[in-house]
Amino acid sequence: MSSTTDGKKKKTKLEKIAELEGKLKILKEENIRLKEKQQQHCDAETNRSIGGIPVSSPSKTASDIEKLKDALKALKRVTVKQEMSLSNLRQKAKQRRQEIDHKDKIIKSLQEENKAYRIAHEKIRASDEEGGKNSDTAALRRKIADLELMLAKEETSKEEQTKELKKSREGISSLQMKLATIQGNGSRGVNRNSSSASLGSASFMSEGTSGEDLIRLKKELAKKAEKIANLQHDLEAAKDEIHDLKQQQNNFGAAFPMTSTAGSDDFFDTDDDDDDFWGN
Repeated sequence: MSSTTDGKKKKTKLEKIAELEGKLKILKEENIRLKEKQQQHCDAETNRSIGGIPVSSPSKTASDIEKLKDALKALKRVTVKQEMSLSNLRQKAKQRRQEIDHKDKIIKSLQEENKAYRIAHEKIRASDEEGGKNSDTAALRRKIADLELMLAKEETSKEEQTKELKKSREGISSLQMKLATIQGNGSRGVNRNSSSASLGSASFMSEGTSGEDLIRLKKELAKKAEKIANLQHDLEAAKDEIHDLKQQQNNFGAAFPMTSTAGSDDFFDTDDDDDDFWGN
């Protein structure tokens, strides 16, 4: 048990484990000693019986044996309890070490991230100091970054609008096929033989149904066409806005050139791939 001049300190888990291990060792030694004593007593009783010497007090000997058995049982119970307690403490200590290792990893990761932020901050501050009299350089660079972000968002929006436009065109093609099928059925209904009254009535109902389907499909076709027109208008507007943003970026880049990085050149490289992407 550890102590200081101010008073007793609370035991740590390692100290408790060491103390329990010491007690367990003492109990095991006591158990061995009692077993040896019992064995010696049994051997002595056996020798007396063999030698024909009567036992002076058999009741006392039996009582001692019972006491020894009770003591051994109690010692075993205490030993089992101590071993269970020791096992629990070891398990808790293991879990605690795992938690400490996990926290150490988190701390190390945060330290590395903090170091990276410090390096980036020093670079930005050094870059601003190199600007000298031109105090608007940092603000213009931030504006360029905002424009680049807007450009990326517009390109993403353009891709989504292109997918939706393609889906709408596929829907219109499907409606046109249905319309052609219904018109074909209607023309075949007109050419049927009108000699039978039942066939004439069925043809009339078929033509009426085909007419309703034709009107409904034409309405849906008109809605799809209007939606496609709106999407095409939005797409053209997005193209114009992206072109303006690229032009502003080029103007700012020409006025205030920046040191190229590994990621910026690849992301905003304006080559022939852009023309292929827009389908021009």
